[in-house]
Amino acid sequence: MSYERTTRQCHFSELDHGIQQALQGYFQSHGLGDPETESRLCTETLTVRRPAPKWISILEGNLDPTSRLAMMITSDWLVWVLSGERSGTVTAGARLKVLKTKILVTRRSEEFRLEISGLLNDSKEFARGTFELGAQPAAQKFCESVNTAVLEQNPPPSKEHRRWFGI
Repeated sequence: MSYERTTRQCHFSELDHGIQQALQGYFQSHGLGDPETESRLCTETLTVRRPAPKWISILEGNLDPTSRLAMMITSDWLVWVLSGERSGTVTAGARLKVLKTKILVTRRSEEFRLEISGLLNDSKEFARGTFELGAQPAAQKFCESVNTAVLEQNPPPSKEHRRWFGI
């Protein structure tokens, strides 16, 4: 299955109205303040599914023909909303200090992927997943900004060797 992804940097007020409401609800329920003022960086990725042969469509099921992924970094959180015509809207987030990230670039399309792992929604749910973004400079900037923010809040452990018996 092939997809066409377009990622753009945007302001909260430029997001789809349904996504804005989902973000506002998440921010309110987690005491994160106002998404419009707390946002350090926001992107939206529009994913459009390209037509596939009939036999592939049967195997893959009833996927969304179009979906939107909005991602926002605050000073302490990464919050995202995935919205599709058939699948509905799902909102989640994680504190930057409990995340690990990895930036990947696909070989064929040079689209960016942001792999994250950590505890979701400030709970004990460990999750790992990959966000697929477009090949635009906005996608690269967002991935690098998330990676930098995570490293600031959750630096890797030092690689000092332990000294045994004082040696």
